[in-house]
Amino acid sequence: MKKISISVTLIVTVAMIFQGCQKNPQLEDQKESIQDLAYAQKITSMIIDFKGRLLLKQNDSLSIDSSVWYLESLLNYEIGQNNHTFDSLQFIKV
Repeated sequence: MKKISISVTLIVTVAMIFQGCQKNPQLEDQKESIQDLAYAQKITSMIIDFKGRLLLKQNDSLSIDSSVWYLESLLNYEIGQNNHTFDSLQFIKV
């Protein structure tokens, strides 16, 4: 009888350990969305800072790749419109 109770206790303990070690997917998704939002805010602040440097006409030196990235990003930030509606979109079978 003592061996059975020890075995049952051991099995229950192992089952509880494995149950407690499972990841919570909702918590992971929340962490990822918070990280994505922080990254987007960082990029947005970099673009706004670049705009401020352009308006102040500071003589900062940038590499060609960086200057192209900043200019394209600034144009997308100021002019780009993300309000596309696809209500009237029609597909034509060929």
